[in-house]
Amino acid sequence: MKTLLQKLYSGELDPTKYYVPKNIEFWKQDEAVNNILKKWAKKIGQEEQLDLFDEMLSIYTRMSAIESEEMFQHGFNLAVKLMSEAYSAKLPSEADLTYANKTY
Repeated sequence: MKTLLQKLYSGELDPTKYYVPKNIEFWKQDEAVNNILKKWAKKIGQEEQLDLFDEMLSIYTRMSAIESEEMFQHGFNLAVKLMSEAYSAKLPSEADLTYANKTY
């Protein structure tokens, strides 16, 4: 069985491929956006304007995907740095703890 690192390297592991948002607020917002888009499409009406709107929406979607990827990378880097800091922290020895608990 391949490790997660091997799967990630070979492209078999894609965290975004099967991701479905679980937050109910996301789905409420998604429905609201879809309703607005339907209303907007009816008002625009002309094919030429619809194509322009569709192009703008495609660009915005790509921008959003780029932003999400960068936020993921930043969060992952931060988590790794946090783990590194936690692993390299000097913990007090048993002798230090014993000395600190003595009363004089």
